[in-house]
Amino acid sequence: MKELLQKIIQVLAQARQNRQTVTAQSAELSKQNNELAEAHRLLDEFLAENDANTYH
Repeated sequence: MKELLQKIIQVLAQARQNRQTVTAQSAELSKQNNELAEAHRLLDEFLAENDANTYH
C-alpha cells in the first residue's frame, strides 16, 4: 500500500512537471507565432509597396 501511494505521488509530481513544461512551451510558441505574424504582415506590406512602385 505504501509503495502504491509513493508511486501515485511520483506520477502526480511528474504530471505537474509536465504541465509546467507544456505551459512554458505554449507561451514560447505563442510568442513565436506573434513574431511570425508580424514578420508576415511586414512582408506583405513590403511586397504591396514594391508592386506599387513596379507598376506605377
